[in-house]
Amino acid sequence: MIPPVPYYFSYYYRYFENGNLQFSGKIGGFKSGIAIGKWKYFDETGKLTEVDEDKKFGLWDFDKVLSVLDKDGVINLKTGKNREFEKLQFFFDKDKKEWKIKIFKKNISVLVEEYWEYLFDGNTGKYTRDWYERYNKNAEKDMNLPPLKNSRANKNKQ
Repeated sequence: MIPPVPYYFSYYYRYFENGNLQFSGKIGGFKSGIAIGKWKYFDETGKLTEVDEDKKFGLWDFDKVLSVLDKDGVINLKTGKNREFEKLQFFFDKDKKEWKIKIFKKNISVLVEEYWEYLFDGNTGKYTRDWYERYNKNAEKDMNLPPLKNSRANKNKQ
């Protein structure tokens, strides 16, 4: 379930076949599958177990990440700017304790857009931000497009 603007998370509920709640909690962003905050898990008898999913993030929990993105102006926690899945994508590597966030910046042409990419290191507390170009959904049908000069792959080679 997706709450109204300006929230940047969704709620997730799963039920047993008998209709009783199996578990519930929040997902960071929309479609990321990254559990955030406190989750409630129930066994078939109704016994509750709570899990603090934020512990896995180390020094960067979801709210701290959102705070930086808001401060940088790439999202707006009051208006919901860029909250759509197509514009804001969250990834988390549990082994590295590292968030990767991609945020739409602007359209350059009908086929190309710029985006911000943030990396938040949950071990050190540091983060980086860079921008790249990528083909958008309008370019999906044309497989013969040349590599973009400022694509992530090309910028990393420079």
